[in-house]
Amino acid sequence: MAALLGLLFVPAALGQAEAGSPETDGQLENAPCPPTSPSTHPYVRRLRGQTAACTALAFSQDGSRLVAGHADGSLSVWDPFAEGPEPTFLTPSHGSAVAAVAFTPNGSHLVSASTDGSIRFWDAATLDAAATLIIPGGTATGLAISPDGGQLAVGADTGSVFLWDLQRGLATSTAPSSTLYATSGIESLTYRPGSTPLLWTGLSNGLLQLWNPPSARALEGLETHGGPVAALAVREGDPAVPVYGSQNGSVVLWGDYTPNSGRCEWGFATAVEDLALGPHGEWIVVGLEDGSINLLRVEPCAFVSGIVRFMDPITSVAFHPCGRSIACASSGGYIALVSLDGFMSP
Repeated sequence: MAALLGLLFVPAALGQAEAGSPETDGQLENAPCPPTSPSTHPYVRRLRGQTAACTALAFSQDGSRLVAGHADGSLSVWDPFAEGPEPTFLTPSHGSAVAAVAFTPNGSHLVSASTDGSIRFWDAATLDAAATLIIPGGTATGLAISPDGGQLAVGADTGSVFLWDLQRGLATSTAPSSTLYATSGIESLTYRPGSTPLLWTGLSNGLLQLWNPPSARALEGLETHGGPVAALAVREGDPAVPVYGSQNGSVVLWGDYTPNSGRCEWGFATAVEDLALGPHGEWIVVGLEDGSINLLRVEPCAFVSGIVRFMDPITSVAFHPCGRSIACASSGGYIALVSLDGFMSP
């Protein structure tokens, strides 16, 4: 049976509001979006060539590359604009599943973290291995790079967040520069935009914590609706606020840093596995345990549409920098590019 079942219509009752008017083209990036192939699903294009399930996705800043981490520890790199692209596999592979991947802000390096505790740096131009780090203990669960490119944070299931200073895209030492200690395991983490590298972490006990890494101090602790915080992003603004997805099926955009201040809330019947925030912070794509991918609009807190459904749980979603296309992957080993034009249009 084909893994991509087709269009999934999700009733508006699953969200908290009806769909609103779409964002205008003038607010979107001018970068071209990857093409999709005419098929049963003309807005979907499957990338073929990998064998192991995909566990993490990330686009380069210019959108010319898509990197995928896999359950067997391998990493594949794709040209999303090529016709019938073949992946380039990076060597050496990690010893176990890849937990997270990211490009440094200057585009010079790719960083990957594995559940075996290894963190690898790759030259983004040559795709050669550049350096390897090992976290002092536990299983790596995610990574984040500060907006200025000066710091790498790697979360662990022990509740530790290991920090490394970066220079020209590489760590300045093999040992962490400092360590943060949360109250439970790290499920997700991301930096807050701004000149000061503040770090949000989502924990397995359902808590959101905002950290000041230089002082190793937690600035805020926000209770969620319960369940591990499986996915986390930050929407720019004043203040820059987190949007999170929980394993209890809730997606919440925080209003400010006070209790019960959810500005937008959506509820789904199955666990949130991953989410991605569009380049302008107006769109949220959510991947669920039931294999569906759904589109939300921040203004006016609207559930817009179900997009596609896979037979297997979604493992990762990522927005292309063009703002109207995403990459998504499922635990069944499928990676696809999806155009959102038809869902963002009237």
